[in-house]
Amino acid sequence: PSLFSKQCDWKGSVIGMNTACVSGINAVYTGLSLLLSEDVNIVIVGAMEEELPDFLIAAYKNMQVLHSPSSDTISFCPFDQDASGFMLSQGAAFFVLEKEASVRRRNAKVWAWIKNMIIMNEAYHMTRLNPDGTGVARLIERVLGNDWTETNGYVNCHGTATRLNDLAEIRGLNYFFKN
Repeated sequence: PSLFSKQCDWKGSVIGMNTACVSGINAVYTGLSLLLSEDVNIVIVGAMEEELPDFLIAAYKNMQVLHSPSSDTISFCPFDQDASGFMLSQGAAFFVLEKEASVRRRNAKVWAWIKNMIIMNEAYHMTRLNPDGTGVARLIERVLGNDWTETNGYVNCHGTATRLNDLAEIRGLNYFFKN
C-alpha cells in the first residue's frame, strides 16, 4: 500500500492487511470505520491478488477444493450442486468511500450506499463454516435485524464453490429468511 500511495502522491494513513479471500471486504470495513470515527471525508479502499505461490496451490490441491479440468463437470460456480471446486484467479478492485456531506458539497454522483456492515468470525474452524449454518444466520441477523426489504436486494456471500461452505451458507440463508 505504501508504494501505491507514493505512486499516486496520496498523503495520510495507509493500512495494509493480508486476510486472504476476505482482504477486500475487510478493507471496505476498515475504510467505513475510519469514515465513521475519524476526521476524514474520503477513503480509498481495495484489494489485489498477486501471483499465487506454489505452496498455496499445493495446499488447495491437498484439500481437494480446486476445480479439476479433467472432471466430468465443467461447473466451478458457487452454490451449484455439480460444482467440482473453485478456480484460483487474480484480480483487483478499488472503491472510493465518502461521507454523505462531502458527496453533497462536491455534488458527486453516488453509485451505492453501505447501509450496514459487520464482520464476524464464528470460531468454528480455520477454513470451514459451521455446517448447520447458524453462524451465517447470526451474521445476517446482526446486519439486517428485522430490516430486510426487497429494496436491499443483495447479500454478499463468500461462495467458495466448496461443498461444505456452500451448504453452510445456503443453510444459514434459508434459516434467516424462513424465520
